[in-house]
Amino acid sequence: MAFKIQIFILVLTFFHLPCFAVEDALAHPYLTSLHDISDEPVCMTPFSFDFEQHALSEEQMKELIYREALAFNPEYQQ
Repeated sequence: MAFKIQIFILVLTFFHLPCFAVEDALAHPYLTSLHDISDEPVCMTPFSFDFEQHALSEEQMKELIYREALAFNPEYQQ
């Protein structure tokens, strides 16, 4: 139980210095059963999420959420 609380606190702590890296989180004893170093590639270049930086109105956001929900529940399409 202590490992669960420890990793929860480490991952969710904001402005934690030094930063708790993904590699450190995956090496934590609580995640031993999920950790497979041979199946965890590391990206050598930073990701760009610029496509997510569009300023959307509330109605546009609702429409996008609605479309996403329909993609997973096509039986509700009219």
